[in-house]
Amino acid sequence: MEKIVELEASKLKGKRFEILEIGSWAGDSAILWANAIKKFNNGNGSAICVDPWRPYINLGEKVEVFKVLLCMEKALKKGKIYSLFLHNIAATKLDDIIKPYKGDSDEVLSTLRDNKFDLVFVDGNHSYSQVIKDFINCERLICEDGILCGDDLELQKHEIDVKNVEGKKEDDFILDQRSGTYFHPGVTLAVGDFFGGEISNFEGFWATRKTKSGWQKVELV
Repeated sequence: MEKIVELEASKLKGKRFEILEIGSWAGDSAILWANAIKKFNNGNGSAICVDPWRPYINLGEKVEVFKVLLCMEKALKKGKIYSLFLHNIAATKLDDIIKPYKGDSDEVLSTLRDNKFDLVFVDGNHSYSQVIKDFINCERLICEDGILCGDDLELQKHEIDVKNVEGKKEDDFILDQRSGTYFHPGVTLAVGDFFGGEISNFEGFWATRKTKSGWQKVELV
C-alpha cells in the first residue's frame, strides 16, 4: 500500500495527492495513507475516510473467525470504534491530512466531485451488492490514470467454484470448498464481474489503473 503511493506520488510533480478510503475501522490504513503522503509527497494531500461506523456485517457461515466478527459488531454497536479512530488520528498527529466523513458510502460519495482522487481504496461493507455499488460510485471520482484498489481479495473469481458461491455472495466470509481457503465472496465476485477478469493482486491487496481504454493492471516496480 505504501509502495503504490510512492510510485504514484512520483508522477505528481508537487501536486496534491488525494486519497479516498471507504471503510476505515479504527484508522490503521488511514494512518498508513497519511504517513505515505507525508513521506513521499511532503505532506501535500489528504486522505478522506468514509465509514458509517455502525454494524453492517452479514456473518453468514459460522467460520473460525465468527467470534472475532461478533466482537467487531458489538464494538460498533457501542460506538467504540469511531471513538478509537478519532483517538488514533489525534495521537498520531495526522488530523491535518485525515478527514473522516461518518456516513454510508452511497450518500457521502454522491457529494464528492468527479475526477478528484488519485487513489481510491475500497474496504468497507464486503457484501457483493455494496462492493459493486462502491465500484460504480468510485469510477467517476478517480482521475484519469488514477488507482482503484482494495483489500481482502484472498481468491479471484477464476479460482473458485462460482456456482456454489453465488448464493452466498452477500455473506462476509465463507469457506471455498475447492481450495479449502476462507475468503470474502462478495469481494471476489464483484472484482471479477466489474473488471471482467484477473486483476493485479498482492496477497489480498488488489489494484487497477483507470485509463481511457479501460482498467489496466498495476505493477509495483
